[in-house]
Amino acid sequence: MTRSTHLPPAARRVAEQEARAAAIRRWEQRRAGGRSHFIWRSGVVGWGLPAALLTGFYKVFQEQGLAWPHDLSPHLRVALGLIGVAFPVLGYILGAWLWDQGEANHARLIRERDGG
Repeated sequence: MTRSTHLPPAARRVAEQEARAAAIRRWEQRRAGGRSHFIWRSGVVGWGLPAALLTGFYKVFQEQGLAWPHDLSPHLRVALGLIGVAFPVLGYILGAWLWDQGEANHARLIRERDGG
């Protein structure tokens, strides 16, 4: 939430209440699918898989350049395997953390809205 200093205090309060209500609605829409869906969509598919693909492509490019990889070295195979497992797992952990942060922020916004 950004504060606009050029608004009178009453208008600023109204703008903050509207921003708070919009943030509550956004989170309630995201959480409607449930925790597991959020974690998989935001963490694993949204971060883990893209990061694994980009890192994997970089590792192949680093070792073989622009030539199509005909024969991957054992070192590269191990690296790609680790990348393929580690990044989605880290994405799952990130998604779970984002869910917890979103829930905590949502609870805080509800308390502020209700005056508590």
